[in-house]
Amino acid sequence: MSEPSSRARVAVALGLAAATFGLYARTLGHDFVHWDDTEYVAENALVARGLTLDGLRFAFTHAQTNYHPLTWLSHMLDCELFGLAPGAHHAVSALLHALAAVVLLHALHAASRAFWPSAWVAALFAFHPAHVESVAWVAERKDVLAALFGFATLGLWVRWTRARRPATYGAALACFALGLLSKPTLVSWPFVLVLVDLWPLERRGLARLVVEKLPFFALAGVASAVTLFAQHAGGAVADTEQFGVGVRVANALVSYAVYVRQFFAPIGLAVFNPHPGEALSTLAIAGSAALVLGASACAWRRRTRAPWLAVGLAWFLGVLVPMIGLVQVGAQAHADRYTYLAHVGLSIAVAFGGAELVRAGRIAADTAKGLAVAWLAVLAVATVRQVETWRDTGTLLGAAVVRTGDDSLARAALGDWLTSQGRAAEAIEHLRVVVAAHPRFGRARRFLVGAYLAAGRGAEALALAEESAALEPDDATAWQQLATTRIGVGDVDGSLAASARALELRPDWAAVARQRGFDLWLAGRVEEAVAAFRRARELAPESARGADEFETDSARRADEFGTESARAADELASAERLLADPDAHSPTIDAFRGALTRDLHALAALRWRAGRAEEAAESWRRAAELAATRAEAESYLGWAELARGEPSSARRHFQAALALAPDDPAAREGLRFVDKLGADR
Repeated sequence: MSEPSSRARVAVALGLAAATFGLYARTLGHDFVHWDDTEYVAENALVARGLTLDGLRFAFTHAQTNYHPLTWLSHMLDCELFGLAPGAHHAVSALLHALAAVVLLHALHAASRAFWPSAWVAALFAFHPAHVESVAWVAERKDVLAALFGFATLGLWVRWTRARRPATYGAALACFALGLLSKPTLVSWPFVLVLVDLWPLERRGLARLVVEKLPFFALAGVASAVTLFAQHAGGAVADTEQFGVGVRVANALVSYAVYVRQFFAPIGLAVFNPHPGEALSTLAIAGSAALVLGASACAWRRRTRAPWLAVGLAWFLGVLVPMIGLVQVGAQAHADRYTYLAHVGLSIAVAFGGAELVRAGRIAADTAKGLAVAWLAVLAVATVRQVETWRDTGTLLGAAVVRTGDDSLARAALGDWLTSQGRAAEAIEHLRVVVAAHPRFGRARRFLVGAYLAAGRGAEALALAEESAALEPDDATAWQQLATTRIGVGDVDGSLAASARALELRPDWAAVARQRGFDLWLAGRVEEAVAAFRRARELAPESARGADEFETDSARRADEFGTESARAADELASAERLLADPDAHSPTIDAFRGALTRDLHALAALRWRAGRAEEAAESWRRAAELAATRAEAESYLGWAELARGEPSSARRHFQAALALAPDDPAAREGLRFVDKLGADR
């Protein structure tokens, strides 16, 4: 096919961008999903504040499994501009994906001077349903950012090879650095630049090609080291006892075959694909090895006559090396998002191979066009359907459970989400299946404990939490879960003991410090609670939401109601004298009922803050008896249940109060307290 005019090329690029955004337009009506989106954005207090100095400091000093400060800043900028409106966050990801496709088109065309094959590669990148995970998942913003900067690096590199301007080289290196700061998946990108040098740029002298990219390799080496450190520190890297070397190699071979199959037949896509361990069949391993080795041998033999085949396959195999599982991170066998950059290599092999067949007269141009358009149309339809699975958490995880089996991590996450939606009975059914299949699956056990608590089944929750702590006595997570469970059944002293053990095992864990603060707060040890909350903030400023308000409140209480505060003692004594006098509001007690209940509410708060929980509960019960409205009574009963250490029962009373009076301040405050108390289950 002849090269189009510059105006036609611009029109194609704009059409590609518009079509790509259109495929993802429905994400504008999607929610955040309960699968990392909450941790990255929706419930991350530091990110939600927008662009701040604290946020900037956090982005560049914090490694959460991966080191990606630019991604953090991208989320913060979204919050600065749009708040926590999920549709806007989705729109930005879709726009970045569309822009990345256009930049890829430009870079490949600049390198190959073949517009239509380059356009088809870019369109397949934009339309492929295996890439939906990278775009429709807000937490995977890092993928689209890394791709955008990676493709920009490629385009600038092509320009540098023809002009050799230092500024262009510097711009390419800067884009590469920005890509690494978005996601370290680009560590293989210097290798991609060498491949593009060999074809289509047809530059010779492999040693020279490597030497001129030494700054790129150096940055990739630093990023690799930082990533490995972060992943080890975060406990994400599996040891060889869990997945031996042989198991890893076998799974890597099978994963390569899966990614090839997904390229041509993208069916069965899921957000989580559990690692099979030693369950892979010999036939699957042998067949996958034959595919990889056979394709590699074929490409090598034809490297002179069909260089696009060798370069495309090497791109695919090489880009996947950091994610293929030889260094096992997480519990997945493979992931759709890992194909985001890798599939470009297979697209190059197919597109430029097809163009060569047309040039050689082995296939008619119209036939090739029809096949290319038909393939893209099928992929576009599949992408629209796959986008719908990301509509909300229930849809996403429900689909994953169907595709990956009943005992998957996805099923456990679905159970946790159901609990958060007030559907604890359904959650328990799902989580019991997972725990029965994997008795030592700590996260599923924790989710089941939370579901039991939400369902008011405190005895079962406590028994399971105690069992988990006994099974894993050196696991801080199990003790932290036990602390929250004991709080849930009203055992403040027991929770203090469990959180102390968790803190002993992991003194640098913010969740434990936060739990310790809650325990101390409930026990009336407000000065110690302040110190615990401040420690939690130091350890993880991004998760300080909730603890911030408790710290502020505890600090105020330490000032107002500390053991050395004479004013607190005076207030308490004064309120008690007032309410002990039966004639205080006589003879017109009805006229003063509102004042009396408010006095009782204030007295109960003072007693609770002084560590006298039973007396506080009694005052709130008396207030409920005198309350003028049902909503007011429900609110006071909620506070009484909180003082008794029954947050599940308290939640029901607060919700009943708000159903009757949505603006009831005491009920709203109480419900916020219950939510924060259970935030770390």
